[in-house]
Amino acid sequence: MGQLTEEKNQNLINAVWGQLIAARTSFLPQEAVPKFNYEVASFFFKKALAEVDNNSLQSFCIDKAVGFITEKDHLRLASSWIFAGKIVIEGQELPCQLTDEHKYSICK
Repeated sequence: MGQLTEEKNQNLINAVWGQLIAARTSFLPQEAVPKFNYEVASFFFKKALAEVDNNSLQSFCIDKAVGFITEKDHLRLASSWIFAGKIVIEGQELPCQLTDEHKYSICK
C-alpha cells in the first residue's frame, strides 16, 4: 500500500478501500484483524498528512481511516481530536474537520 501514498485519484483510493473492507470481513482470520486495522488506519493517516494541498482528499482519508480505528493508540489519537476540536496527526494540524458521524464512530 506504500505506493498509494502518492495516489491522487480518489476513485481509485475508494476502490482500494472497498477491497480492504472486503478483505477484513471475508478473508482474514479473526486474529489478524487488529493488526490489519491498525496498518490500514495508519496508511490513511499518512495519506491525509501527505495531502497538505488537498483538503477534500484529506477529509476523504480521515473518513476512510475512522472505519479502521480499533487499537488503543489510534482510539486515543482520535478521541483527542474530539476533545481538541481539531485533527492533529504527528504534530501537524489538518484543516479538515471531524463530522458528527466520525465522532459517533470513534466513540462507538
